[in-house]
Amino acid sequence: MKRVCFVVFLVLSFCVFGQRIRMVGGPVDVTLDATGFFHSVKMEGAEVLTKAGLYPMLMGYSWQLVLPAKVAQHGDTLLFVMDDGGKVELQKTSAKGGLSFEVLSCPDEYKSLIFGPMNCRSAKAGLAFVPNNCKMQTGLPRLAKDAVFGQFFHDSMLLDNALQCYALNLQGRGGMPWAGPVRNCRAAWIDPVPGAEGAIVGAKMTMGVRPSQATKPARIVADFNRGNIDSLILVCKQLHVKYLVHPNAFRSLGHYQWRADLAKDDAEMRSLVAYAASKGVHLGVRIWANHVSVNDAYVTPLPSAHLLRQLQFQLISPAEASDSMLVLLTGLNSCFVNDMPCNLVRVDDEIIVYDSIIDDEGLVHLMGCRRGALGTTAAFHKSGSLGARLWTLDSATLMADAQLLSAIADRIVDMVNATGMQMILFDDMEDMDYLGHGGYGAQRWMERCVAGFDHPVIAESNLW
Repeated sequence: MKRVCFVVFLVLSFCVFGQRIRMVGGPVDVTLDATGFFHSVKMEGAEVLTKAGLYPMLMGYSWQLVLPAKVAQHGDTLLFVMDDGGKVELQKTSAKGGLSFEVLSCPDEYKSLIFGPMNCRSAKAGLAFVPNNCKMQTGLPRLAKDAVFGQFFHDSMLLDNALQCYALNLQGRGGMPWAGPVRNCRAAWIDPVPGAEGAIVGAKMTMGVRPSQATKPARIVADFNRGNIDSLILVCKQLHVKYLVHPNAFRSLGHYQWRADLAKDDAEMRSLVAYAASKGVHLGVRIWANHVSVNDAYVTPLPSAHLLRQLQFQLISPAEASDSMLVLLTGLNSCFVNDMPCNLVRVDDEIIVYDSIIDDEGLVHLMGCRRGALGTTAAFHKSGSLGARLWTLDSATLMADAQLLSAIADRIVDMVNATGMQMILFDDMEDMDYLGHGGYGAQRWMERCVAGFDHPVIAESNLW
């Protein structure tokens, strides 16, 4: 921190405030006024900014919007002094595709740093704010949306041509989990992302040409196996399609174990992949992003401590292994009263299914408890034991937290590398939103998977 402060001091020593700043990169020509608001934004020489001085290049959010008060440039470094006295530093890079920016420093108390919003004259202007790493996300942070709309978008029609992206402070408060709106659940549990990985510093974006959508190669999605592979290869040949993707290749999601009719292990699957390749067809599989099957070893017989929590609670009374009612404390106005597809709680190494609750101002009675659910073992739990209500997607699927997702990503990488698979369809990526990290969780997970593949793999996502 001392080093960062010293760097900021040196930059301040050489920066001159009170002047307009012009930046050019490829087709993008931007001028900021002395307060850090857009004065002009040109795309290939044509002005695309709707009104000078109305939109800031960036702003912070810490329960309220923090706008820039002044900006100065020294070389390729921009220093914004915000209206709360905070300082934000950016490293600027000019390239053929536009102007790129990396966050070098940002006040720790900002929950998010927002680039824009900026309203273009037309959606056809061709300009875009493009995230360059998983720390930067398109759109607006959920907590700040109302404040941004109230400040800049009184006319909802302006949203059609608005550009914005943002980075989140995911470190939490003092290293402790912090609450936020996850699927409209009040006080949902959100794990922090510790260290530099969870910081706003390091987030990158580009003001540049709107990226073109890559053409997706044709593929057939079909339930292939050793018995029907030849007939499906023939269909691919007849339709001039090179990729054959299995929609449901695994008997359990999490450890991703193969279905028995498909392959007993990765080595056997590799032989099937090689056989199809010798016929000119490349095999692939669909991966269900943040899904963990109830029959997976992450759930039964010993549930992982990293199954995704919705809420945490404390047992008020001891619970015998045979008790069908549990008494616990959740806190006022929690989402415990709202049913999920399957109502599950985990206490120590036991998973418990319950039918209903009685909520008395945060003192909750779980009724109709079925102990030792999902192959776990019913056990005695002492008063004061901590437990968690688990997020569920349906009666057969739970989810993983960020730490467990890393292990799942590593298994997917090992599976792809061991089998030689050449196409992966990542589905239900929107379920990563349950982590409470916005688009960061999904992008980080995809990057971890793709970066580990040791041969060319076409990776598609339903989000990108």
